[in-house]
Amino acid sequence: MTEKPWLAGNDPQAMLHYLIGLIGTEYRPVNDLEAFPDCRASDRKLRLIAAAAYRRVPHLLPHPLAREGVEVAEAFADGSVPPMMLRDCHAEIRHTILQMEDRWRASQGAERRAMMPTHVALGLAFQVTAPLAPKAAYYGCSNAAYVVSFFNEANSTGSTGYVGSDIGEERAQAGLLRDMIGPSPFRAIRFDPDWRARDILALARTIYDQRSFDRLPELAASLQEAGCDNGEVLEHLRGVGPHFLGMWSLDLVLGKAF
Repeated sequence: MTEKPWLAGNDPQAMLHYLIGLIGTEYRPVNDLEAFPDCRASDRKLRLIAAAAYRRVPHLLPHPLAREGVEVAEAFADGSVPPMMLRDCHAEIRHTILQMEDRWRASQGAERRAMMPTHVALGLAFQVTAPLAPKAAYYGCSNAAYVVSFFNEANSTGSTGYVGSDIGEERAQAGLLRDMIGPSPFRAIRFDPDWRARDILALARTIYDQRSFDRLPELAASLQEAGCDNGEVLEHLRGVGPHFLGMWSLDLVLGKAF
């Protein structure tokens, strides 16, 4: 992986392998690993990537426990809740999945279709709240891609529609990873601390806390007035998105860990 395919490619699995430090070990199951010493992103960033993968598809997964799990994962990523809360939420989701598993395995036809939104919502939230952030990011993204493909075309993994939907979601996830990480795995992004004036930081914190991403162009204008001449930062803040907690340019303004 180099900067060019990272910034222009459409293979989120390869991007995630690089990000969690598994380039050259593509065929080793991520689920077998208990440590990721070569990660190129912080646990915070990886957890928020997992949450963002869910937040791309919430209309398909309207389950309150799943949504709660994602919210807890985001709060944990930013240090707002203790590790025990994430563990408890993960355990509750697991318990709920296990309760429905026998019925799920025996279901067919209309019954299975009716159970599908709950089953996959909980399965995705289970990954988002996984103890290890690299696994959360990796399996959160892969599960979300499956969810979109299934619900959009829904017949079988061999159908033309499913394949087309899968490709479309992979392209969107590659864009999501770029939105969250930017070019930072390959080079430092220049940002003068003097650009973090008090009013700029206050605006950036409001955008972050309220998820008011529609105000990002306002932040870009304020930064430019403060002397920011980094075109990459300004362009990303003015981009159309969609954006999620953890987007790289806003994190850079706030000085959050990459």
